Amino acid sequence: MLKKDSKNIETQEEEFVIAEELPDDNRSSTVLQEGQVVKGLIAAEAEALANYDKYLRAVAELENYKKRALREKAEAIKFGNERLIRDLLPIYDAIGWAIAQMVAAGGEQALGIKEGLTMLQGKLIDALAKHGVEAIECLHRAFDPNFHEALLRRATEEFPHNTVITEIEKGFTLNGRLLRPARVEVSQKQECL
Repeated sequence: MLKKDSKNIETQEEEFVIAEELPDDNRSSTVLQEGQVVKGLIAAEAEALANYDKYLRAVAELENYKKRALREKAEAIKFGNERLIRDLLPIYDAIGWAIAQMVAAGGEQALGIKEGLTMLQGKLIDALAKHGVEAIECLHRAFDPNFHEALLRRATEEFPHNTVITEIEKGFTLNGRLLRPARVEVSQKQECL
């Protein structure tokens, strides 16, 4: 390899020496050729810089794609059960309504059924909690339209204005994301009517 390089160097030196010995006409054409070579080198260097910039952008775009794909995959895993859980919430509600009916009916047999339904409802909530479902606590708290849906308004002086006074249907979140808003009755001052 060194022999070839040294031959190339000798050849270049000979050409340079020959160029110095050439008459003025040939010397000017050699200078023109050298100028073209320099321009070609500058153009090649600019193209190389542009290609390197494109390469860096492509690498950054690929990294962003990888991060976005990982984030989307994590969200799909985290919220993948959302449809199933939405389908289970009416069962929770039905158990709650059955408990309320048993309490209203009274009697010893109704109390036994009520206890069984209460245990069933508790187990359902525990199972949902293992998958990131949390009930929205709203009773006697300020109305929040991000988590509550006001179905009724009642004029009362007993509670401050815009306070949840009755929970009609329980609301739930899934890993912090609203799954179903709590349907509530909200207090309203007499003068706001």
